[in-house]
Amino acid sequence: MRLTEMLMVALAISFVVRAQGADVPIVEKGAAKVCIVVPDGAPKCCAASAAEFARWTKELTGVQLPVGSAAVKGLTPMTFTLDPKDGRVKY
Repeated sequence: MRLTEMLMVALAISFVVRAQGADVPIVEKGAAKVCIVVPDGAPKCCAASAAEFARWTKELTGVQLPVGSAAVKGLTPMTFTLDPKDGRVKY
């Protein structure tokens, strides 16, 4: 297993993200609670990270998270961007 895959598994296993100051489940009762947003014009690494996160979430939970350039109504957006300070992908 590649390091990237191991990291994504670790992230997906937590099934909770920090969003707007609160813990939000990624998947609950077999349904997506977040959508993955990759803003238009974001670097390719952001889209690749988002796709890997979605793939591993599906692999581990059976739930496909929506991925797009805009939030999906009714789901908490999980936006993948590049941190200008250190060049890392963040969400």
